[in-house]
Amino acid sequence: MFQCSMFADLFERAVTNGLAAMSTQHPGIHLHAAADYYRTANELIETMRASFISRSPVSYPNPDPLLPLSPLIFYGQRPWRVSVEGGELADPGIESNARIALEQRCMPNHAQCLSLLSSAMSQYKKYKCVRMQRHAMLLMADEYAALNHHSKALQARNGLQLQFISHVLWECRVENFTLPIALLVSRSLVSAFFLADVKEFMSASVQMLNVNAFPNFTSLAPHLAANVDRLRQGLTPLSPLPTVELSEAQMESCRQQWARAFEERVFFSLNAPRIDAFVRARASFLTTELSISCGSTLILKVSLCSCSPVRIGFERLRVSVSDAAAVRSAERSPLFEFLTENVELEPNVEANFFYGIPLNVADFPETKLIMVSGLNVEMGSIHSCVYGTLDWEFTSLAIGVPECSYKSSMLNSSIGLPSIKVCPSEAKVRLEGDLKGEALLGQIGNLSLRLLYDDNELPDSIRVNWHAEMTEESVKGALLFLNSQNKLDDSDERIFDMAAMDMTRTPPEVLVTVKGTSTRKRFLIPVHSRPPFSIQTSLLTLNNELIESPFMETNFFARSDIKAMAALIIDDIQWKAAVKHNGAASGQLFEVVSESHVFVVGQSQTSDTTKKIDF
Repeated sequence: MFQCSMFADLFERAVTNGLAAMSTQHPGIHLHAAADYYRTANELIETMRASFISRSPVSYPNPDPLLPLSPLIFYGQRPWRVSVEGGELADPGIESNARIALEQRCMPNHAQCLSLLSSAMSQYKKYKCVRMQRHAMLLMADEYAALNHHSKALQARNGLQLQFISHVLWECRVENFTLPIALLVSRSLVSAFFLADVKEFMSASVQMLNVNAFPNFTSLAPHLAANVDRLRQGLTPLSPLPTVELSEAQMESCRQQWARAFEERVFFSLNAPRIDAFVRARASFLTTELSISCGSTLILKVSLCSCSPVRIGFERLRVSVSDAAAVRSAERSPLFEFLTENVELEPNVEANFFYGIPLNVADFPETKLIMVSGLNVEMGSIHSCVYGTLDWEFTSLAIGVPECSYKSSMLNSSIGLPSIKVCPSEAKVRLEGDLKGEALLGQIGNLSLRLLYDDNELPDSIRVNWHAEMTEESVKGALLFLNSQNKLDDSDERIFDMAAMDMTRTPPEVLVTVKGTSTRKRFLIPVHSRPPFSIQTSLLTLNNELIESPFMETNFFARSDIKAMAALIIDDIQWKAAVKHNGAASGQLFEVVSESHVFVVGQSQTSDTTKKIDF
């Protein structure tokens, strides 16, 4: 051990002077080796001292053979052999007393081992050896526990858990490498027992009860379940594990510490998916539609499954359904909350709970996206000294956590939807009449509609809101409802001005109020608006060939194709040729050779006009 430690110091000096080190060769490896030698020696010393219990007690020799009667002659000389000449052994009585004195004085040196492990962990961190750093932390937790510093041991393990459980747990599952996790959780359970830490003790217990993830804890499940029940009743748990042997004095000290912990009310909350608890939960709405109208009843299904080999009970199951917009805000007041008392979970048997959600019209004046915002099972009474919950949030409830996620199949998908959109109830009205309209730009089109109310209840009021669906490219204009005298009309006949609008649909919305409750219904009326005629212009050579740009000093023709879209008469066409620079007209360049009058009568009739232009 001294050689490894000294070589690590030399290695560190060489690195300081410019020697290149890497993740596979650095001083931390040799410091770790020195700590391993210390740990082996400490285990042998503890085994030797444990054997003293089975033997009859032996008093320390007097006089002390380790105190020399005269100064030592050379380095390494045994103190009880100073008076012996020639390097021979002392008499058997003195040799036996020296052995007894050495055995009784020999003690494990955990402090030096901690110092070496701490230095090794710093080196692992420096050279980015993450897994070896976690391994060193686990060994340090063992040394702290051996020194009865359980608070530091639990702190070291918890510092490892924050990284280990959240990140490495998934990595170990994918690699099917669960042995380090099981070792970590079991040792955290022991440290939490000595510290009377209810939350850490329950966290380790609910993880160890998951025998699907930790099969080696199957035989310990009844003992763990018994301790969980005792904690729920406010009683001191038994020994943390059947394999942990505690003296009567240690048990009495732990009972007193647990009694002090129970003097005040203890509350804890555990995130079940994060710590991989033994309970699996999933929630979904039993519907195939992405949206549903209010006024009906929605069924919510909650499934719980226990991975523990023993029967486990909970005092209460609580399910909260909230609006998705409210969940994202600071105030989280659920729309619906359901409670189920005395939930019992059998081993590997899925327990299903169904809840009916009444979608009242008054609760949904507008469209809402509802989801299961939270689910928890309660351990202990809310009025008892120990009360805790296992919690699930929306993400884990929607996705679910299979027993072996990397082995899951797409055939194991859940039934139902994790969230659903609830739309307001539609008013019982309908429109009859001309539900399709056509209007030319600059023309007034008429829509003759009749509103029919099909409900037996007499409405308090009926309001019709008209608005236009405008796009970013649309021309913003007013929407007018006029009569033939261009005045606002209150009759059933509406006149719609399309002159300033560029759109294809006008959705009227009918708002009906019955006994203080408002319902609405939206209709979609397509209105086709188009220009009265279309014009296409092209340039032609004298040989009647299309050209894109004419040459200088040449003659060409400008041809315009005019197509009438309605029964209109065009009796005059005026030509004005101009050029544009960067999109702006610069003025008139050409004059027409002659003026002409073209008559276009009737819809979809085409007329050609041609002008000759000289450059």
